[in-house]
Amino acid sequence: MTGETYSLPMVALRGLTILPEEVRHFDVSREKSLLAIEEAVKNGQKLFVSAQKDLETEEPGAEDVYLVGCVVTIRQVVKLPKKMSRVLVSGEARASLVRLDSETPYLQATVVELPDDEDVSEEQTAENPMNLEAMIRGLQDVFKEYLLKNPKLSKELGMQVEAIRDLKHLVDVIAANMPFSFEDAQELLEETNLMRRYELLIYKIVNEIQAQKVKEEIQSKVKERVDKNQREYILREELKVIREELGDDNTMSDADEFQQAVDALKASKEVKEKLNKEITAE
Repeated sequence: MTGETYSLPMVALRGLTILPEEVRHFDVSREKSLLAIEEAVKNGQKLFVSAQKDLETEEPGAEDVYLVGCVVTIRQVVKLPKKMSRVLVSGEARASLVRLDSETPYLQATVVELPDDEDVSEEQTAENPMNLEAMIRGLQDVFKEYLLKNPKLSKELGMQVEAIRDLKHLVDVIAANMPFSFEDAQELLEETNLMRRYELLIYKIVNEIQAQKVKEEIQSKVKERVDKNQREYILREELKVIREELGDDNTMSDADEFQQAVDALKASKEVKEKLNKEITAE
């Protein structure tokens, strides 16, 4: 099917790009999309999907969608209330939109499948097998680091990725399982040069890891600050209770304690006046 031109029913997706090797579900409610799904189910389960450039466009034409999309296989269709359907698909191949017929009851797309510009796997294997192995391990290690910070992802996925020895398959499987924005996914989908796609994928995964580290650092600092404030509040309250239990009526407020400390301070009159103003402002 490589490089082949063929005609398929099409669905324009809002805020979603589907990649080869990706298993994903999406909901459809537009009449043309529902009819396209029905037509695809009746004729081999194949469908062409492409992301809309503007999510608000109700009746998308060829100029409203990205030219590069994905040929998918429909795995399941579930009818939902309010004339909606949830569709489970698996991404098969990247393809480019050649022509779009929007005059039919559903969108009918003529597409050409996009092969990779070069087969890095064969090239690297012939010239330097160790270099290819290093590339595969490098990507696997970066993804493993990402998995360590995202334990919600299944262990089976990690094991599946570790077992892959074909670079193209590895790049596509990892890309399909990363929670990229649809813009980032679209960038990967449109890159047909395997080497550049490999480098782009690693760059994006490293960015995700760095963003996760920054987020964790911020959360840790916020937690430390909250914990400190909570401890100080609890200690002040405990001190008040102890004083009350001992019959000590000298339960001063924080401002009173600060004022007492200022009065006892050996400092100039100007300094004390400035401190008193700050206490009053509090």
